[in-house]
Amino acid sequence: MELLPQALPPGSELLYVHPFGVSRVPSRGTAAQSPSLMPAYTAAGELYIGLAEADLPQRLSLLVQLAEGTSNPDLEPGSLRWQILDGEQWTDLTVRSDGTAGFLHSGIVVLDLPAAAPSRWLPGGGLQWLRVSIDRDPTSVCDCVDLHAQALMATRHDEGIDPHQESAPLPPASIKALMTPDARIAAIEQPYSSFEGRPGESTGELDRRVSEGLRHRGRALAAWDYERLVLEEFGSRIHKVKAIAGPGDGLVKVIVIPDLRGALPADALAPKAPANLLEAIRRFLQARAPEAATVKVQNAVFLPVRIRLGVRFREGQEERFSRQRLAGDLVRFLSPWAYDEGAEIRIGNTLYATSIVDFADRLDYVDYVAQIKLFLLDRNGNPTQEQDGLAASIQAPGPDTVLVSSRQHQIDLISEIGYDAQSFSGIGYMQIEFDFIVAPPPT
Repeated sequence: MELLPQALPPGSELLYVHPFGVSRVPSRGTAAQSPSLMPAYTAAGELYIGLAEADLPQRLSLLVQLAEGTSNPDLEPGSLRWQILDGEQWTDLTVRSDGTAGFLHSGIVVLDLPAAAPSRWLPGGGLQWLRVSIDRDPTSVCDCVDLHAQALMATRHDEGIDPHQESAPLPPASIKALMTPDARIAAIEQPYSSFEGRPGESTGELDRRVSEGLRHRGRALAAWDYERLVLEEFGSRIHKVKAIAGPGDGLVKVIVIPDLRGALPADALAPKAPANLLEAIRRFLQARAPEAATVKVQNAVFLPVRIRLGVRFREGQEERFSRQRLAGDLVRFLSPWAYDEGAEIRIGNTLYATSIVDFADRLDYVDYVAQIKLFLLDRNGNPTQEQDGLAASIQAPGPDTVLVSSRQHQIDLISEIGYDAQSFSGIGYMQIEFDFIVAPPPT
């Protein structure tokens, strides 16, 4: 709706009311030729940053600490736009460098800040306001943990230290002062641990790397070559990799699973590498692959498996609490990597009913298990396969698939009388959208 402002009384203003303040409605003859009745917000998401004691103009070096792994790699990353509030408008900033690759991992962003006029758009108190806006779904980039101004990057040199004993990252607050004091710098802070460092190689690791290098010679020819090259180059961020060659079409699919140590993935049960890391791996491999090969790097396909279990708890166990406890223990058993850094993630794995029953039967609060069903769900949570009984098993439907735990499992209680097979069958036992599927009418 176009706004046609009439002549205003002397000393009065026509204002837009924003969430945190106001701004003057632009009149005709300005850049906004047709002011609207309501202010327009075109970005998909915005982050506001207030700078205290900023002496503009100046260059700002800003550490953006992100929860790495929280971006959705299935979405195209949105483009970021940095601006500063200058009076009644937002002015685009010059981004000298972006170490975050567009908020896909933690890094330092260097900005040139011009002089800016005071504004009523956001709270005052002497703050200079910056805005970061994104043009697509904000979940396509990582969540922001914290921001620190006047940031710089330091590189560690382990001179005089046994490199084989320095495999752990440097803990926060390890750097406390400059080696050569500088009166212009009041204090040094290291709020986070170091990253991407590599410890010195042991004799065994050196022998392995050299022997593997003699085999692939820096070229990606066989599937084994692709896998070892990725682990050697991206071993600090990739936990597992599997290469799958196409049937004579030149396509090589490389399936990767990220390293969860020190990361905050969006879904710990189904960890996925960010889009920028997938692209970096693709470029690295494509440069070493034969000219006729086309490399495609992607995350594994994670399909959840839901368990329906008939159990009898030991005497004295509160049934409602024990059902929730067993459901949680099943999640941990089926997807242990979400809780244990040392647990393995297997691509193309198979889940067996016997192993699940054996696990549940060994729990100290479970008396016995008498019924089990396995359900394979699709990406939308709909059952696509059902297996019943101790001989049941579900195999990953593809070589790029990982079977993971569903977030919910169904625990059926066996009464004090004992297990009755008839009570665990029939329509009265089934549940809608679980093992009783309502099909749409035929077309």
